[in-house]
Amino acid sequence: KQALLRRHPDTEDKVKEQVFQILPEELHSKVPADANLQGLLAWCAQQLPKETYEAVCADVLTAFKEAEYIVADDEDEELDGDTGHWALSLPTYMHFTSPIRRFADVLVHRRLAYILGQRSG
Repeated sequence: KQALLRRHPDTEDKVKEQVFQILPEELHSKVPADANLQGLLAWCAQQLPKETYEAVCADVLTAFKEAEYIVADDEDEELDGDTGHWALSLPTYMHFTSPIRRFADVLVHRRLAYILGQRSG
């Protein structure tokens, strides 16, 4: 069995590092030590002026690794369970909206039509 998935690797550590590079040095020691990315950004929202916080958030977006499309196969040992979508906190993610918007959507629709055709025939 195969599936066309959208994988988004975990880049939380890289993104947190990016936030620390932007923060003024005097704030580094005040950041909660156990904060995850969401907690760190919430802390920044409380500590920084609005414009600075918005700039931090905009800059942080550059640290995220882009999601990618992969073909996952039940027998594919190379993936080794690495099919998750970190940004959505999902172990696997397959999306499609309108086939006129994305070629990947067309592929998913075709695959589903093929599978459904096999089962009904």
